[in-house]
This record gives sequence, structure tokens and C-alpha cells, in this order.
Amino acid sequence: MAFVIEGSVEFDFLSTAGLGVYAISGGPAPTLEGGDGIFPAGHYVLSYDRSKGAAGFIFVTPGVSLFTTGDDPLWTQLEVSSASVHWQQRNGQLEYEFTGNQSSEFWGLLNHTAGPSDEECFWYGSVSSIDITLPTEGEQGVAVFPSGNLSIEAGLYVDPEKPFRLVLTFGEEAVNPLPEDINGDGVVDVADLLLLIAAWGSTSP
Repeated sequence: MAFVIEGSVEFDFLSTAGLGVYAISGGPAPTLEGGDGIFPAGHYVLSYDRSKGAAGFIFVTPGVSLFTTGDDPLWTQLEVSSASVHWQQRNGQLEYEFTGNQSSEFWGLLNHTAGPSDEECFWYGSVSSIDITLPTEGEQGVAVFPSGNLSIEAGLYVDPEKPFRLVLTFGEEAVNPLPEDINGDGVVDVADLLLLIAAWGSTSP
């Protein structure tokens, strides 16, 4: 499994049998002690050795989620094998992306106790959930999340013949308090006016 993180985060690994950690960028890979590890920002690859009895590995996502009650993260358990995981916070939203091929496995448990809610979603391939109502495959749409502990799975768990991609975006995009701040520096000044003049008369495609 490969994953990308922004900023230092701490993982709680529930299963580390045969687990190896490699840093592609972002400094040296952390040394796991007692199933925990702190990962600086960067790109990492986690692999496992089946000969040591591992059937993949399980970890808990870091941080407290606005979509749960108490101090729990949104994903209280992720079981991953030969798949990619990426998450980021963007414009006040929390976005997760999971991708895998025919040999990949993915299973996730969400603590969505602050629900119910409708969240932005895109997916295709071998993705399934008995709790979450997904939009039409291959179309950007809304996934309906009831309140409670929810599960979703993909890959070999669903269809060993299909790859998969699942993108879930939680929360509402933050409203720009200064739409006149064209260059995004937090101040409306002559620099924004020059950008507007430079684009004067242009039309959208």
C-alpha cells in the first residue's frame, strides 16, 4: 500500500505482522514501536510479508473528526492490501481516495456518529457497502451516510476481476470571505487590481 500525507501524523497500527515501511519522499521511514508510528509529510509505501502470517495490515487514521462524537477519527479501522490510500484537508473539506487493482483488498470502518449526512463521492469498479448508499458508478454524485458505525469494502472482497477507485469528500467547501482577493494573499489591494486588468476582456472557454 502507498499513501501520501500532508503534515506530521501519528498512526496506530492494530496489526503489524510482516509489515515493512519505506519512505519515497519526506525523510526516513519511522521505526514502528508497539504498533505506533509518527510519519512526517511525504509519500510512503507499506508492504507486508505473507510468509509471516500477515493477511494485510490494519491501522487507524489519525486526528479527531468533525463527523464523529468524542475523540475518535472518522476511519476507526482500515484494512489494506496492495492498494493506495491518500487523504488531505482542502478548503475545509476532508478528502479520502482509495485505489487498487485486481489483487488489492480494502475494508474500512467509519465512526460516523455525528451523521447522518450526504457527502460528495466518485467511484468505479469493485466497491460495495451495505450501509452507505453510493451514487451511480462512474458519475460524480452524493453518497448518503446514515448515523452510526458504517463499513465499506472493495477489491477482492467484492470482485476479484475488477480494479477500483473510491473518492469520498466530507464536509462543505469553505466560503471565500474575500472573493475580491484574486491572488489569495488575504488582502485586497493593487496587486489584485492588476490581475483583473490583465484579464480584462477575456472570456471563458
